[in-house]
Amino acid sequence: MSNSTSGLIDPYKMAKRHTTLQDKVAVANLQRANKLLASDAGDVVYQFDFSTDLEDLCVIHGELHGLLTMCCQRCLQNFKREVRCEFIVSPVKDDAAAKSLPSGYEPIILQGGMFDVLELLEDELILGLPIVAVHDENELDCIQSIGIVEQEVNRPFQVLHTLQLNKKSQAAED
Repeated sequence: MSNSTSGLIDPYKMAKRHTTLQDKVAVANLQRANKLLASDAGDVVYQFDFSTDLEDLCVIHGELHGLLTMCCQRCLQNFKREVRCEFIVSPVKDDAAAKSLPSGYEPIILQGGMFDVLELLEDELILGLPIVAVHDENELDCIQSIGIVEQEVNRPFQVLHTLQLNKKSQAAED
């Protein structure tokens, strides 16, 4: 077992040794993921298990999790959400090799036979984020703030609706 937070790694050597990498990375160090989050506070914990499968392909089984701060798209308030991802990738040298991978394996294209741990971690974290970040449906803070916002919203067509109702009631009286 080994700890590593960055750098280029030869996945084939790691797979021959059945190495496990595990560590945590500050969210602040994940620049692309930060653009999708409300805060760069917290850590992402990861574990990569390197091995070979029955066809002698190099395989990386990965897991990551972290408590991330997101902005609810319903109420626009920040909230914390536990994000967990599991994935299986297989390193390949080019797109042609990626197409020949068995189903269930996602390719990771190597640069000079190596890959960057943080880049893979960040890619998988971004894929694991919700498409639309929202509180859970029963979250009281979100429900209350939506109710307040709905009360404060100026309804521009309300005047037209009132005029239409008045016109119908006048027509009914005539």
